[in-house]
Amino acid sequence: MWRNRVYIVSVGLAVFLLSWGVSAPARAATKTRFTKIGIVNVQRVWENSQEGRRARAELEQEKKRMEVDLNAKRTALEDLTRQARVLRLEIEQKSAIWRTEERNRKNADLRRRRREVGRRQDELKRMVEESRRDLLERQRKMFGKVVRELRDVVHQLGQSEGYDLVIDSNIGGVLYSNKTIDLTDLVIRHYDQKKN
Repeated sequence: MWRNRVYIVSVGLAVFLLSWGVSAPARAATKTRFTKIGIVNVQRVWENSQEGRRARAELEQEKKRMEVDLNAKRTALEDLTRQARVLRLEIEQKSAIWRTEERNRKNADLRRRRREVGRRQDELKRMVEESRRDLLERQRKMFGKVVRELRDVVHQLGQSEGYDLVIDSNIGGVLYSNKTIDLTDLVIRHYDQKKN
């Protein structure tokens, strides 16, 4: 919690220094130089750019493929569980009339099926966790790729438009910003043009 406050104070101090302290000599010399600041909502770029939509669609397709595999495993596990339950009921109802060998064989079969059910439950849990981790890792990599490409676009745009500082509005403690300094839509247009 205190780290967030320190980070927000640090960002605020940096913006203050950029706008007053560092540029003060330049402003004094020209009397008209102000720091030009813009913000970009990177999350919105991820959601609305063509590349972000393509990456999310690819992730969704992979998620559906994983769900099909998991559902097949769940169905097989449910069948095995049902078979074990039927065998248990049969043993409960008929064990009194069976010979000892038959009773022992059925009980051994029930123990084997229960072990198999437990093994498959563990396997399914492991598979679910691995699928989640894999999807999160792929999303992280795709988002990281978009952010790396986006930095180049923002850098070029910042230089061409004369911005001194461009901040991600999701990070850095931006609590308020004037809509006129929001460059997100412009960045999305430039980013989409670069990818086409």
